[in-house]
Amino acid sequence: VLGVFVAALVAGGLPRPAGSPTPASPSRTSSPPYREGVLGRPDSVSPLTARNRAARDLVALAFSGLVRPGPGESWAPDLAERWTSDADGRTWTFVLRPDATWQDGAPVTSADVAFTVRLLQDPKYTGPAAGSWSEVSVATPDPLTVVFRLATPVAGFLELASQPLVPAHLLKGVPADRLAGDPSILKSIGSGPFRILSWSADQAL
Repeated sequence: VLGVFVAALVAGGLPRPAGSPTPASPSRTSSPPYREGVLGRPDSVSPLTARNRAARDLVALAFSGLVRPGPGESWAPDLAERWTSDADGRTWTFVLRPDATWQDGAPVTSADVAFTVRLLQDPKYTGPAAGSWSEVSVATPDPLTVVFRLATPVAGFLELASQPLVPAHLLKGVPADRLAGDPSILKSIGSGPFRILSWSADQAL
C-alpha cells in the first residue's frame, strides 16, 4: 500500500534531517508543497510508539534527537550542538543548542531529555524502545547539559542518542501505559523542522 504524505514546513531555523527538502522563505507562499510517498501505513505519529517504517519516517520529520545521521556512518549534531565521552565510553556529556525550541515555542531543555529517557525506562512502557536505556542513568547539571552514565559501555551509544525526544511540559504526569493514545502526544508538538497538522492511515499533512 502506498501512502502519500504531504509535509507542511514550519519556520524556525532548526537543522533539517539528512535528505530533507530545502525550506523556502516564509514569505514565498506560492511555493509548491513537498510530497513524499512511502510504502505502508503509519501506526502512530509518536516517537514513543512508532513501530513500522512508515511511522518512523513520519516521526523523523517532526521530532528530533540529540544527534542525527550524518554522511556515511557518522553522526551529526541535532538538538545537541556538541558532545564528549570519557576514555572508557561510560560517561557521555551533551550540550544542547540554546536556540532549540518545541513547535509551540517552549525551549528544549535537559529536563526534556531526562523525561524522555526515564519514560523509556518506566516498567509500564512497552513501546519499541523498551529496554534500550535500561543500564543508563541521566543527570541534568543545568538546563542545557545532559550527562549519561552507562553501566556497560555501548559502542553504538550515539545511535541510541538519536532517539526522538518528547516534550516534558506537555506529557509530564501522563502514565507511560497511557501515552499510546493520550491526546497530548497526538498534538504532535515536536522539535523538528516539520510539524504534523493532521494524519490518518492514508495521509499526513
